[in-house]
Amino acid sequence: MKINLNRRVRVKLNRHGQNILVNFYSRVVFGHIQDGREYCDAVYSGWRDGLIETQLWNIFEVFGPKMLLGGAIPFELNELELLPDDPFSGDVGRAETSVQQNAEVSK
Repeated sequence: MKINLNRRVRVKLNRHGQNILVNFYSRVVFGHIQDGREYCDAVYSGWRDGLIETQLWNIFEVFGPKMLLGGAIPFELNELELLPDDPFSGDVGRAETSVQQNAEVSK
């Protein structure tokens, strides 16, 4: 099975996962601490309820460094859901596949 890293996924974060997400986006900007919750509110609409949808590479970027063998799990049931392909989403690889399929059908 091949999975494009631009594929959209949905995960249900537990409290630990929500803390990782907020801490990832909390930064010091011009000597002031930027609260990661403000960024999360703007980008991840359901994050306060634990549900986020994003691209697979973003999950790797945010949670990868915090996931260790025997460590705390950031996702409920330790699962993520691959969302259906959307050829209009702008995901690299998705539109190419759609174009190839349409070309084969029109032959």
